[in-house]
Amino acid sequence: MKVLVCIMGVLVALAGGYCCAQPVFAETALSGMLVILIGVSMLIQGVGEIATWFSSRKNGGNSGLMLVSGVLSALFAVVLLCCNAFMVGMVTNVFLASLMALWLAVAGVIRVIGSLANRQLFQSLGRSWVASALIGVLLVVAGIGCFFAPTVLIAFMGIMLGAGMVIAGVSLVSLGLSIGGK
Repeated sequence: MKVLVCIMGVLVALAGGYCCAQPVFAETALSGMLVILIGVSMLIQGVGEIATWFSSRKNGGNSGLMLVSGVLSALFAVVLLCCNAFMVGMVTNVFLASLMALWLAVAGVIRVIGSLANRQLFQSLGRSWVASALIGVLLVVAGIGCFFAPTVLIAFMGIMLGAGMVIAGVSLVSLGLSIGGK
């Protein structure tokens, strides 16, 4: 069992290394699964923001930006998941990457506006509204950059997949080495 787990770990790590070396190929090969995971994550985030907005409204808070962000995230997620289900191929990857880039830019704009509108709240919590606004600006820049070069986002997703596989492979090898016996 020990040897088998170590071999599986090495194979997973090697596959992850290949994904890092060929990120566009890796993302294209697994795009359906990745897009579903990203879409579901966006949907969960959107629903969570909507639920938080309703909860904060009951407690006297009323940040309409959170509601807008939640609704937009949920809508982007639904479009992403529907497009993934009905479109096939590299055109889909470029379209979906462009859609995710647009979502990044919109989320960044909402974060900047929210940071500026809630400066006093940030300061009362001991947090920097400038840092939050800066993150928003970086999201906008990344979104715009990825919108005009969607293959960059596709490659980034492939690299992230590969890095995760390398980590999982190393973890398996470590587990295999810690198992007693053969």
